[in-house]
Formats: sequence, C-alpha cells, structure tokens
Amino acid sequence: MEFERVFFLYTTIVFILVSLNIYFSIFNIDKNIVKILQRIFILLEFILLSLFFYKIIISKTVKHIISIIGLLFTIYCVVDYISFDRQKLNFLTVSIECFFLIIYIAYHFFEKLKDDNVTPLYSSPIFYITIAF
Repeated sequence: MEFERVFFLYTTIVFILVSLNIYFSIFNIDKNIVKILQRIFILLEFILLSLFFYKIIISKTVKHIISIIGLLFTIYCVVDYISFDRQKLNFLTVSIECFFLIIYIAYHFFEKLKDDNVTPLYSSPIFYITIAF
C-alpha cells in the first residue's frame, strides 16, 4: 500500500534526525546545528504526515486543501527561519503543525465513520498509526 511507504520514509527520517540531534547534543557540537535540525525536523515531519494523510483520505477536495496547507506551512517555515531568532525554536510553528495534524486526524476518522464498511475501525493498521499521532 502507498501509505506504508510514506510511513516507512517518515520513521526513517525521524530516526536519522533524532539520532543526529542526540549526537550533536551529547558531544556539544555547534548548538546552531541542533536548532537547524529541529527546524528541519518540524518541516519534514509536517510534510511527510501531510503526505500520509493525503494518501489515506478519500475526498479530492480535502486532498487539495492538504496540498495547499503543506505549501503554505513550508513557506511559513522558511520565512520563520529567515526572519526570527535562529537560536530559539519558534513554538508557534510547532503549534500550527499540531493544529493541522489534529484536523487531518479528525477528518480521517470522520471519513472512516461515514463509510459503510463492515470491518471494525480498529482492525486496520492505519487506525493505530493515526492514533499514535
């Protein structure tokens, strides 16, 4: 399935970025690199999770909205990196990411509950992946 590839890519990138972050933090390597990695992590996490929900949501209109939100969030992250203090993590970016991910999750469950499928919601692996976020 297509969503499994996206999820595998997501977990691989998370593992690499978290490992690098831990490595740079333990060995006190340049703090700027750690902050840049954190910002890259936030952006990649949102893009990959948006792609994940893009693959599992059925509505073409919502898929289009997810694409637009992903593009706008990327632009915001770039502007945030250029404009604001690079030494600090802007928690507004994290809040925006979480807000949209909660909306994606809620809409995904709305579609699943609206579906006339006989199989229980919890029997799908997507259910557990979505609940984890």
